[in-house]
Amino acid sequence: RAESLMREHQVPVVIEFILERVTNIPMGVEIDAINEFEEAPLSERVLTPAE
Repeated sequence: RAESLMREHQVPVVIEFILERVTNIPMGVEIDAINEFEEAPLSERVLTPAE
């Protein structure tokens, strides 16, 4: 169905896969305001900003 819609409307399509009934994923509309369900890792290497 997605491929036929893509051909018909000449636009990309988004396909969503639901893997579990309840999935805890980070959510939020802005990257600096994402709600995490698990604690962030405290490793210095992980928390160092890229240059």
